[in-house]
Amino acid sequence: MGQHHVFVLNRREWFAGAAMGIWGTAAYLRAAAAPLSRPQILSGRASEPPPVIVLRAGPVTAVFEPAIAFLRYVKLSDREILRGLYAAVRDQVWGTVAPRVSSVVHEARGDPFRLTFDVDNVAGDIDFGWKGIITGAANGNVRFEFNGRAQHVPAQPAGLCGAASAA
Repeated sequence: MGQHHVFVLNRREWFAGAAMGIWGTAAYLRAAAAPLSRPQILSGRASEPPPVIVLRAGPVTAVFEPAIAFLRYVKLSDREILRGLYAAVRDQVWGTVAPRVSSVVHEARGDPFRLTFDVDNVAGDIDFGWKGIITGAANGNVRFEFNGRAQHVPAQPAGLCGAASAA
């Protein structure tokens, strides 16, 4: 794979290039100091995210992303029934406070599984810690528990958010 660079144009270069019909030529492009890494190109992160954990509970399957505590692609046999489920802690302008996930433990004995993890959402004056527990049974029942304690959350909402499947 070749090296990738960020190209930066200042306002004067952009107008000059557009007016002269030579937008995008090397004369008007300046490369950033360092090339982007593969993870930065694909996800905007400095390193590769940890691998996903595939979960199975009888006829139900799902994928868990441990880096962000996100349950995705919940399927009943081959039909997606839920696109995603995650816990969100919001800041004063309804932005999502990024989770710091730790202590991920996945126990699987055939179809039943138990997945536990700890999450800290800390930003500015928000400090909310919680424990996630996702369990699945052989009959297809899947349960997502979200138990938290606010060290300091100035009246901002926190809760589970779901995204319905398009199918």
